[in-house]
Amino acid sequence: MCIRDRDIYLYGAVRKVHQDKLLNVVAKQMEKMPKGHRRLKDFIENEALPAALGYPTALEENIAIALHKTKILAGTTGQDVRRMLHNINLLQYVHDLGVSISSIAANSSQVIMNTYPIVGERAFIAGYRAAKGAMKDPAKLRELRKVGVVQGVSAVTGEVLPHQKGLKGWAKRSVGAEGFKGSLEASLEPFGKVEVLNRTATYYAGKSYAKVRLMKGADPVKLADKVAPKTSSLHALARQIKNNDSAALREAFAMGFGKELVDKTQFRVGRENLPGILRKAPVRLLSPYKSFLLNQLKYSVEALSPKGIAKDPKKALRFAGATFGLVGAMGNPVLALYY
Repeated sequence: MCIRDRDIYLYGAVRKVHQDKLLNVVAKQMEKMPKGHRRLKDFIENEALPAALGYPTALEENIAIALHKTKILAGTTGQDVRRMLHNINLLQYVHDLGVSISSIAANSSQVIMNTYPIVGERAFIAGYRAAKGAMKDPAKLRELRKVGVVQGVSAVTGEVLPHQKGLKGWAKRSVGAEGFKGSLEASLEPFGKVEVLNRTATYYAGKSYAKVRLMKGADPVKLADKVAPKTSSLHALARQIKNNDSAALREAFAMGFGKELVDKTQFRVGRENLPGILRKAPVRLLSPYKSFLLNQLKYSVEALSPKGIAKDPKKALRFAGATFGLVGAMGNPVLALYY
C-alpha cells in the first residue's frame, strides 16, 4: 500500500468513527429537545447533519432516482450526483481561482482587510513573522493542525491530499483514473497556498494579540467578545481565567482566540454556514462563492454599522481605512452607503 493509499484509508477510517460518534451524540440530544422545536430538529436531520457528514441531500437522492429511472445514467446514487455537482463546482473554481492571478492577489488582501482592524499593527506584523516557515516547523505545524487552522484534505472530495510541489507534483496528480480531478485540484494550489498563509498569519496574530492584552491586564471576557459568541468555549476559558488565572489557561485562551479570529475573519466555508436556499444543489452551481460574499458582507455591517462603530471604533476606523485604501469607497457596499 503506497503512502497516499494508506493516508486515504486511515482518513476514511477515522472519519467513519467520528461520524458514528457524532450521530450518537446528536441523536441523544435530539431526544431531549422539546416538541415545540420541530423545525430545528428537521433542519438538523435534513440539512446540518448531511452537510457535516458529507451525505447526499434529499434533492441529490431524487436526482439520482430520476437519472436511474430514465436510464440516462442507470445505477446512479445520491453520492454520485453529489460528486458530479462538486466536480462542476470545481471547474468554476479552476476558472475563477486556479488560473486567475487577480483572484490570488485579492485573496492575499483578506488579512489586511479583516484581521488587521481587530488586532492592530503590531499583532498583524507578529502574525506574519510567526507564519514564516511554520509549515516546515514540526512544533508549529502540530499546533496549527491541533486547532484546525490548516488541513491536508480536499474541499471537493474529502480525501487526504499529500503535499506535492512543482511540476513533478502536478504530474503525479494528473495521471491515472483520478488524473482529471487531480489536475484540476493541482491548479488551485497557488490560491490554496495563499489561503493557508492567510489563516496561519491570522492565527498567530490573534494569539500574539491575546497574550499581550492579557499581560496588560485586559478583561478576558471582553477580549473573547471581539471574536466569539457568549456560548463559545473561548468564553468558558475567559471565565476560568477570571476565577483561577494560570499560565496554562492563558496559553489555551490565546490559542482559542487565534482560532476564533481565523473563523471570524477568514470565514468557515462549508455549506452548513449558508442560508437554506443556497445549500440546494441547483443553486450551488450558480452561486459557488456566496458563502464568502455573505460572510464578508456580515463582517462589513458588523464593523461599520452605528452599533459596530460605537462598540469598537478602532476596528471600524481601521477597516474603513484598509477597505478604502485597497478597493476605494465603492469597493464595499456598506462603506459606499457613507458616501
